[in-house]
Amino acid sequence: MDKKELSNIYQIKNVKQFRGMEGYGFNATLYKGNTKIADFIDDASGGELNVDKLYNEDELKIVSKLCREVGKVKAFLSYREFELDYNIAMFISELVTDYQENKQFKRQCKNKTLYITTETQKKSSYIIWNIPFNMNLVKQLQTTFGDKLVEIINLRYV
Repeated sequence: MDKKELSNIYQIKNVKQFRGMEGYGFNATLYKGNTKIADFIDDASGGELNVDKLYNEDELKIVSKLCREVGKVKAFLSYREFELDYNIAMFISELVTDYQENKQFKRQCKNKTLYITTETQKKSSYIIWNIPFNMNLVKQLQTTFGDKLVEIINLRYV
């Protein structure tokens, strides 16, 4: 199973982000469908992710096992690349990051047009036009960028 398949099975809800001593931390609840599995907390103290409250121990063991089965993943630190074994802490952190990114995109898409080109994708970035999105812009972006247009983010929320 890969990370994408995992994120289709499990969701994160009740996300609260805050600033701590070592950056940003969060509280979040992991779900499978409508079933709560566990509340997690990253208290931003430089330590590890903790289970704050456990609702379904068997399911937590299953998701932990599935995360380990993903195997090695690339990580970057100080411009150096290395490999780490994928684990549930990485998975929860990625779900929270995706949740926060989605929340930001939704907010920005209300009055701006957001899109990704092959160039911005290389930099893990996107372009913001200070123009409210409409379907006429889709054609304009497709004509302007052609094959270089990767995604119009606004279309996620139409």
